[in-house]
Amino acid sequence: MKKIAVILSLSFLLMSGCAKTTEETENQAPTNQDPKVVETESPKVIESETPAELTEEQKTELEMGKTKHTAAHLTFHVTGGSFYFTPSEITVQKGDFVKIIFENAGGMHNFILEAFEVATDTIKTGETSTVEFHANESGTFEYYCAVGNHMKMGQVGKLIIE
Repeated sequence: MKKIAVILSLSFLLMSGCAKTTEETENQAPTNQDPKVVETESPKVIESETPAELTEEQKTELEMGKTKHTAAHLTFHVTGGSFYFTPSEITVQKGDFVKIIFENAGGMHNFILEAFEVATDTIKTGETSTVEFHANESGTFEYYCAVGNHMKMGQVGKLIIE
């Protein structure tokens, strides 16, 4: 019954010339006075880049961290881009002093490791920033990029302290 009433009302409006046709509505220029008209930009699609391959230097650094050793000063070069870290997993020994040299491969990124209260500044493409900390607690800890929703998009990594 309601459908019939709606159809009859629409028919009446169309016949009386009060309703606009689809063509008239599409061709009408929007006005600032029409609260229903909202101008929006098309959302920008950000695609993930392919993570950088490990350099020979990074491979050597990772191997040094995994090898059983007495407390050492270890340096790791971490590359970040949209939306990855390379390497995405670093292993060190409890007691190591760790230096992370973070290099941004593209966009705006940072490197955050909350468990050890270290964070780089947010840096631009081609820039580097360094953090240092004492790996004095065993476990697995997450590092991530805190810019926008980069973390949700997969820009995370693991620090394993054995």
